[in-house]
Formats: sequence, structure tokens, C-alpha cells
Amino acid sequence: MMKRTPQPGRRNRGYRFRKWSGRLFTFFFLLFAVSLSFARLSDETVLDILNEKYRTIAEQMRRSYDKGDLNDVIDLYNKHCRKEDSETAGKEKIEFRQVKKQIRADIYQWVVLSYMTLDMPEVGDFYLRRLLALRPYAGTENYWLSIRNAAGKKYYTAPRLLLGFKGGVNVTAAHPVKRFSVINPAFGFGDFDDFSYQKDYSSAIGHSWGTQWGCIFEYTLTKNLSVAFQPCIRYMKFQYVSRYKWDKVEIKGIYYGTTTTAKVTHDQFFYYLELPVLLKYRFLTRKFQPYVQIGGIYRVLESAAKSLHAVVEPKVEAFRDITRLDVRKQFTWGNGGFLVGAGIGFDTRGARLEVEVNYKHVFNNIVDGDRRFDNPELMFAFYDVFDDIKVNNWDISVKFLLPLSFKAFRR
Repeated sequence: MMKRTPQPGRRNRGYRFRKWSGRLFTFFFLLFAVSLSFARLSDETVLDILNEKYRTIAEQMRRSYDKGDLNDVIDLYNKHCRKEDSETAGKEKIEFRQVKKQIRADIYQWVVLSYMTLDMPEVGDFYLRRLLALRPYAGTENYWLSIRNAAGKKYYTAPRLLLGFKGGVNVTAAHPVKRFSVINPAFGFGDFDDFSYQKDYSSAIGHSWGTQWGCIFEYTLTKNLSVAFQPCIRYMKFQYVSRYKWDKVEIKGIYYGTTTTAKVTHDQFFYYLELPVLLKYRFLTRKFQPYVQIGGIYRVLESAAKSLHAVVEPKVEAFRDITRLDVRKQFTWGNGGFLVGAGIGFDTRGARLEVEVNYKHVFNNIVDGDRRFDNPELMFAFYDVFDDIKVNNWDISVKFLLPLSFKAFRR
């Protein structure tokens, strides 16, 4: 059979195709990058032109107000800021909403002063709320007297949309609602009577501490009421102790005739994705603002593990410690509950700091009953299966929030 050799013409055509396709790709990529740069420069140029246009309009309003031509101030606003086909004060041109906040606030200031001087307080109040939302930290003393009096008496300016993050510590209390075991005592053993093979959950609180960290989305509904979504990663743990007793033990053909006791300490570790939705009521004070909150939570289990430490007397080599054992399959995928809490907040210029304490109660059993006995290493090495367990938590969190927008609420 003759071996077919590639023709030189075909190789040249393939090489030329790859060469020109690479050049075309590079050309179009550079063209796309240049067009993006020009588009960005174009957008910045348009915004600069708009800002200069409305800065001039604000100056014209100031001069008209100083002359006493109040209707001219309102006409300038209606002509350049309001939509032409709208009779509603709140319908404004898109280009006006793109202008810098400081320029828009200057325009609102002259509109408010004009309506108040013309004895039209209801319309003036509408624009006053917008002015206060644009200048939340200006302080009423920085306004004209008529605005100052109305702002101080009628309105309270507060963040409307806030984003932030939180972190803190938690402590978990585990409660067995139904007990299970691998082995049961055949007769009483003195101090171990009736409870020798039951797990003891009353261990020291120092073995139940965890942490949580996450982000915050909060939206203010009224001057006192807000709703918040605070997803976080929760690391939590709890401990229980099992005790066993034998009169005679055979392990690997060796008989131990003396009484043998075993104390096994079980530490459980969990990572949950927690999704709480809260309703918060804030008590308004000048500086520090206490609040209470209530809401629902849902937790999604990310991982679950446990460690075991055995103390056997006299010592038996067959018993060994386990530093980490995956028990994810023995627990339910998700569980829900509720929380109640309280805290205190402090508003600084441009941020809000909060410290809060919450109690969280989970409704359902966190152990998967169908897979309770699916871990042979745990069952046969340490004679352990999980009880049906419910958990409650206390947590303390420190929160840092940044306001993205403001609103003036009537007092």
C-alpha cells in the first residue's frame, strides 16, 4: 500500500488561514477595546455636560429667588427637571436624576424655599423630603431658616438601604428528644444504674462555642421599622459523653478479668449556610438607638464531622481516638426555626455600628433517622449512634453597615 503524503499547497493554505484568522481576531479585539474606551470617555463627557448645565440652572434659580421672582424658580424646575407630559411632582427627567447629588440638592433647596414663601407647604414638603435624603449629614442648621424649622420639626432623616457585614460568636445547646443506642446494659452497675449507656449532654459550656460571619441587606420601611436579610456561614459545635462498663472483656483473644470502664467524649462540628429574614423595630434616640427584632431562619448543612476521645480503665489498646470522622450523611440537609433578639446601634457619619444578641430555636430534629445506623466505624468501634436531637443557639454579633440611600420620614 502506498503511503499518501500531504500536498504542499494544502499545508500552505492551512497555514495562511490560521495566520489571517489570528490577525483578524487581534484586530477585532483591539477594535472592541478601543470602542469601550471611547464609550467610557463619551459617557464621562456627557455627565460633565449635564452637571455643568444643571449647575447653571441652580445658579439661575438662586438669582431669581434673590430678586423675588419665585414663579421663575418653579418654572425653571418644571422646564428642565420635570417630565413634560407628567403632572406629578415626582416624575423627573432621567438626565436630571443622573446629575451629582450636590447640584440636585441645590435645585431642591430653591424650589422648597419658593413653595414655602408662596404659602404652598404641602408641595414644599415633598421637595424638602428629597432635599433631606440627598443631604443626610448636613444638619438642619446649615439650611435657610424656613427650611431649618420645617426640617427639624417635621422630618427624621434615616438610611433607607444599607449593606454591611457581621461577625461574632455563638454557643449551642443540644437536647435529645428520643434516645438510641447500639448496646444496652444487662443488669445494674452501681453508679451507672439506669443511665450507664445514655449519652450525657450536660458537658461544660466551653465545648459548645462557635462563630458566625456573613453579610447584611437591610431596607427601612418606616422611621422605626425595617426588614433585613442576613445570610451567613455558621460554625457550631456541641459535645456529649458516653460511659460503658464491662465485668469481663475479651479483645483479640485476651481476657480482662477486672472491671473495665470506658468514657468516650464526642465533639460534633457543623458548618451551616444560615438564611435569616428579620423584622426590626428601632427605638429612636439622639445617639444610641436600641432595637428589637424577630424573624425566621433556615439552615443548609454544608459539612458535619465529629471527633472521639476514649478513656479506658484499665487501658485497652483496641480503643483508639478519632480526630475527625465525616458524619454528614447522618444529619438532615436543612432545618428551620425562628429567632428573637435585641441590640443597640450607633450612627456615625457615613456608617452604622451595631451590637446584638439573638436566641435561635430550631423546630425539627437535625439527625436523619433513615441513615442513623449507616456509619459502621462509629457503631462497632465506639458503640455509638446519634439520638434525635434539637439544637438551640445564643449568639452575639458585631455589625458594620454602610448606607447607600436615605429617606426623610415624618416624625
